[in-house]
Amino acid sequence: MTPHYTKSPCIPAKPYFTKNLPETATVYDNDTITLECEVSTPAQVTWMKDTVEIPVGHEDYVVNVDGVKHTLMIPKATFDNEAIYTAKVSDKTTKCELLVDGKSA
Repeated sequence: MTPHYTKSPCIPAKPYFTKNLPETATVYDNDTITLECEVSTPAQVTWMKDTVEIPVGHEDYVVNVDGVKHTLMIPKATFDNEAIYTAKVSDKTTKCELLVDGKSA
């Protein structure tokens, strides 16, 4: 009798970060800053400020996706934007501490 082989289902690998956020970033008050990360395969990335998820379409942020590149732009940073920003994909995270500095005279 010929042995019967079955194909095991191909389980796709979970996406992971291939380019992390910088550990820290500084922006001047009222300037624009863009945080950027990249993932291994096209996937949904969730952005958080401290521990709160940034909702899609939030008026203070612009979220953009270009293939595997994900960006979070803050068009007019203020001192209220100082925080730890986290990008999350599946069970992986990358974080950046954003500091806002007053403009020099």
